[in-house]
Amino acid sequence: MKSLWVILCLLAGVGQAEPLFRDLSHRLPEHRYLGGWNHFVGGGVAVLDCNGDALPDIFAAGGTGPAGLFVNQGNFTFTAHPLPDIRATTGAYPIDINADGFMDLFVLRIGQNMILMGGPDCSFTQATPEFPLLPADQWSTAFSAWWLDDGRPHMAVGNYVDLKNPEGPFFACDSHEILTPLADGYH
Repeated sequence: MKSLWVILCLLAGVGQAEPLFRDLSHRLPEHRYLGGWNHFVGGGVAVLDCNGDALPDIFAAGGTGPAGLFVNQGNFTFTAHPLPDIRATTGAYPIDINADGFMDLFVLRIGQNMILMGGPDCSFTQATPEFPLLPADQWSTAFSAWWLDDGRPHMAVGNYVDLKNPEGPFFACDSHEILTPLADGYH
């Protein structure tokens, strides 16, 4: 009898669990993802808490236009926040790359990728001197990170088609990168 009561309670709750969707896009600052043929793969966003208020903030790639950072003010209201002028972006991934408690961003680009170091109140600075990446003329569209015993992230970057061959083949990927931490940066 007791198990029947539990089952009836569970079934009664299922009918009340319908999702509710509302269009709240008018609460977001205007942002555009722009670009030609080599920006048709991209437009990625990274969702992170960049100011420690437990609300999701948004980094949005801009393609050939500037990337944007939108800080959540609560009640699904966002304000644009200053960023360095970053263009040729296809996406970004939040990662605390230096384990300082602030979310950083690995920014995927057409050209050389970059790392933005996070600081208090959603401040970001380019970290090329601290985390130098090899210069690359690639179209990066994927990212992953993992940690080994050395305490620093090892990262993989997936690259789309070869930019030096815009005629194709478009069914094959370019070479990819495994970024291993070394004393003088990532290689």
